Amino acid sequence: MKNKISSILFILLIASILLLFTTRFDNDGWFLLNSGRYVENYGIPHTEPFTIHEGFHFVMQQWLFALGLWKIYEISQMQGMLLFNWISGAIFIYIFYKLLQLVDNHDTAVSRTITAGATVLLSFYFCQRPQVISGLIFLIEIYVLEYFKNRERPPLIIYGLFFIFSLLLINIHAAMWPMLSVFILPYAAESIFGARIPWFRHSFLWKWKYTALLWLPILIAGFINPYGIEAMTYAFHSYGYEGINSLVTEMHPLSIGPNFYASVILPIILILIVIYARNPLPLHWILLFAGTSFMSFLAIRSIFLFLIAGIFPLAYILHLHSFRRKSQAVTSWKHTWPMMVLMHIATIVGVYCIFLKNTIPSEKFIPLCTIIFLVFALSIACAYILWKERNKQAEIRSNARNLFSTLVLLLLVPLFYLYFNKPLINPALKKSVEIIQENASGHPVSLWTGYNEGPYAEFQGLPCYIDARAEVFLPKLNHKKDVFAEYVSLRSGELDYHDFVKRYHFTHLLTTTNDILYTYLKNDKDYILLWDSDTDDSISTEERNNLKDKYRVYKYQPE
Repeated sequence: MKNKISSILFILLIASILLLFTTRFDNDGWFLLNSGRYVENYGIPHTEPFTIHEGFHFVMQQWLFALGLWKIYEISQMQGMLLFNWISGAIFIYIFYKLLQLVDNHDTAVSRTITAGATVLLSFYFCQRPQVISGLIFLIEIYVLEYFKNRERPPLIIYGLFFIFSLLLINIHAAMWPMLSVFILPYAAESIFGARIPWFRHSFLWKWKYTALLWLPILIAGFINPYGIEAMTYAFHSYGYEGINSLVTEMHPLSIGPNFYASVILPIILILIVIYARNPLPLHWILLFAGTSFMSFLAIRSIFLFLIAGIFPLAYILHLHSFRRKSQAVTSWKHTWPMMVLMHIATIVGVYCIFLKNTIPSEKFIPLCTIIFLVFALSIACAYILWKERNKQAEIRSNARNLFSTLVLLLLVPLFYLYFNKPLINPALKKSVEIIQENASGHPVSLWTGYNEGPYAEFQGLPCYIDARAEVFLPKLNHKKDVFAEYVSLRSGELDYHDFVKRYHFTHLLTTTNDILYTYLKNDKDYILLWDSDTDDSISTEERNNLKDKYRVYKYQPE
């Protein structure tokens, strides 16, 4: 019965974290939905169809994911988008948990502790982007290799699985297709060198030829896509561009500042692994850890790969060190009750601060307080059980974990009400596009937008100057023009906006405080201000305060 209670609390905790951090719509989802709708109506494109630029060579490297996402949206709109986040996140965390159990000999305490922490970090990546599916494929790839690593010869079904992995990945997220082969490299290294190096624990027993053979089905399946070698080599043409790396946040290296949390959490994980890894580890674990951690320091987006392939050995390390060597003194009631009191005080203060710094809607205040009271009562019940079983060392450990899970749930409850109160679609962006469509009255529109505003405008049928598909605007891929460099020059002031607008026949311009046109056009007699988010009463004060940028819509109308 106690194990069931612990399992229920663990599932509730994971579900709560997933619901809290994945209930959002990612801005990239708009161009993916737009792409999926296009594929359904017109087939696979080879010329870029959504912007004002003509004749751009185009590889829709995420076409299958985009089509699937569009079908979900077509059936169930935004509810389907959120359901996609929740279900894909739950499947991902379940496989991650099973991987941890595989390497820590089913040490439940270790697996659940790491899973709970990793869920918080991983949840930020569970959104309407193909990285969810590509990451899931990588996770299953590692699980399969770890599951069969103790056999001298792998079953033939593995080669069929890797063919399927490759076939899915090249069509769902072609830019990440090479990583399927990269993740085999650490295992290949151990199959060749592992037994010859005494400093490592040799655990991958395949002969090198069986490991190398995995690349054959990957390569064969890679050719089965609408773009052939172009899709297979997409990553080599779309990454490493200095302009994109400087503008796109997820391409930035780790640094103290906007990336503070990632910059702190990642080194903490690295330090923990170095401190506790006093026993020999398999070579492929060390290579996976070192390679993905190095990638994470180079670009924030690679933290997702580090969480997938770099931290699961921590379960084995903690199983051997921390949990196996706990003494009676550490888990005695004398050492437990002060921490229990401190956790309760910290949680109460945390809930109070949430109420103090945020306005709770009046219609939600009573039900919110009721739920908080019930969860707090549950935490008191857990504390009582912990006191009742104070003379049993094993029960103290188990009940202390239950108490901790309950108190974390108590903190999450008010955050749910605040987080779910935010709109999924940026209200200012939505209103801007509506103003443009209304003003155009069915006439053709050539629209200026910035990098982040383009996807939604294009989804609504307005051809734009640029959108969040950064690599599409590089000459290496479009075979025409470096639009991205032009955009960066305009933002930095190196390109005069008068010269810029002469190159294009914009009918409307959707500007934000993030670009120079927001201010300059207001004093230009050739442009009429149609709408300003800062003065529109239809946008509530709360929504306006939550806006990252202010919006202005201009119409080109020379005197």
